Amino acid sequence: MKKVFGGIISLLLIGLLAWNHTRGGRVTVLGPDGTPVAGARVSLSYHSAPSLLQGVTDAKGRAEIPSKRVRRGGWESIIVSWEDPQGDDYVGQNFDDHPNFPIKIQLSKRKPWWDFR
Repeated sequence: MKKVFGGIISLLLIGLLAWNHTRGGRVTVLGPDGTPVAGARVSLSYHSAPSLLQGVTDAKGRAEIPSKRVRRGGWESIIVSWEDPQGDDYVGQNFDDHPNFPIKIQLSKRKPWWDFR
């Protein structure tokens, strides 16, 4: 009986470790006015690698980040970018490397590089 109990505990611990190495979930992107944004690009920023495009938001402002094995060093943040019909750029970011999904990211207008105000 002790061996069976020990085996079950071992399997649970292995499962928890594997689950900790996979993360994913729903991201909802909201514009500055609080409405969902369709067509926003959602990317993951890694500590030791370039950002990877994970998806584009649907009409309800939702994108799914698939569960996948985290690269060495893990991912640093979720980055969202969007260009409105007038050509203005908007960005938003979540810096939590262990986010609790689902999360919402609010966009703000990106200032041009020449605007020092």
